[in-house]
Amino acid sequence: MAAIPTSASDITPNWLTDILDADVVAVASENLGEGVGVMGEVTRLALSYGDRSSRHETLIAKTVSPSAQNRDTATTYGFYMREVAFYQQVAHNMDLRVPTCVYADMAEGGDPFIILLEEVTEARQLDQMAGIALADAEGVIDAVVKLHATWWDNPGLDDLTWLPPMNNELYKGYGQVLPDLAALLRQQWGDRLDPVAMPWLDALTRRYTDYLDWFVSSGPLTFCHYDLRPDNILVEPDAVCLLDWQLAVRHRGTFDIAYFLGQNVPTPFRRQHEAALLRRYHDGLESAGVVGYSFDRCWDDYRAGMLMHLVSATQIQLLDGGNDRGQQLLDTMLTQGWQAAADLDAGAFLSSF
Repeated sequence: MAAIPTSASDITPNWLTDILDADVVAVASENLGEGVGVMGEVTRLALSYGDRSSRHETLIAKTVSPSAQNRDTATTYGFYMREVAFYQQVAHNMDLRVPTCVYADMAEGGDPFIILLEEVTEARQLDQMAGIALADAEGVIDAVVKLHATWWDNPGLDDLTWLPPMNNELYKGYGQVLPDLAALLRQQWGDRLDPVAMPWLDALTRRYTDYLDWFVSSGPLTFCHYDLRPDNILVEPDAVCLLDWQLAVRHRGTFDIAYFLGQNVPTPFRRQHEAALLRRYHDGLESAGVVGYSFDRCWDDYRAGMLMHLVSATQIQLLDGGNDRGQQLLDTMLTQGWQAAADLDAGAFLSSF
């Protein structure tokens, strides 16, 4: 087996020759991170061959984050392992557009890892900092419907042993550090966050595991992307292509929508369009065969999912954006998610668990 590169600089012509079974004589690397690959390094590889090979002229490589802090977080929570398993085991069988995986491998525990993907060239890369058009948001919702409907209350989820439920013990363990990190958030961000939600975070510091257990057990589970933000989405002429499956979990489907609209689109856009977009999601599920799930329940689940943004804020404050855009991206996600929880009165669900 070929050694697993720890960075894009370790991806050499000889390594690619072994992996691709082709005569690669040169490779030029272009870092695409620029605040996109927060948990990993994303690199475009331009390949030159010693013969008239019809192989890939370019590939996208994913490797571990150059940030020691982000790399440690990703390894601890199994993010790298999860994405490798996704491409090795299920990506090719899903009714969903994802990049074609050319190669995926990892060391035990997922660090280091390498994923080589096709470069999706006939597509627009959505820009999280530039906002999103309504038509693009609708396309994202339609793509998520395909993912969720396929796995909705599906016994096959139990066979994906690498796909943890959201209330797994490792995630619950975050509750032990949550009080200290909530205090840090209050100190460093308190003057920039809607104060109505701060008591809700205080309550979650005492009942975080109860929240996870309640939310996961309160309805059908499905395969959730869990990192549904514009930087992970490509828009092709006839499809929406979803990238970056490191954070995937078994969870309530509406959390993907709460994450997408709560943290990752501008607040005015969310306020104007969230009801119609959630209706589109619900109607899509019903059209795909999901039964016994009313729109009122869907709306409540969406609001309840917003509570997680308060917890996420305590995590985001610790991440290293890597550059100015990356840091601005993280700061925006933190404030938008917090505001969404406040706007939708997510604290009302604290009495449910």
